Amino acid sequence: MMSGCFQALMNGNTYDRSTYTSKSDNWKTLFALLLIPTRGAPVPDEDLENRVMMEHDSLFFYEVDSNDNSFKLVKNYLPVKD
Repeated sequence: MMSGCFQALMNGNTYDRSTYTSKSDNWKTLFALLLIPTRGAPVPDEDLENRVMMEHDSLFFYEVDSNDNSFKLVKNYLPVKD
């Protein structure tokens, strides 16, 4: 089982996402905290949920390209924490 937690930071311009996994009711952090810049615009929960996915037994995260003024999303591999 995998679960995520989204939280808007105090300045309102960046969300953070923590993702957890559970086995036998033992929850652990799956990978490092992800920061999601928003430029102050609200991001729908569904959009945040769709940014982390599993493909062919590997995890990926769509993150904002900070060099692109249109906030283009770029797919990146997520290494799982041991």
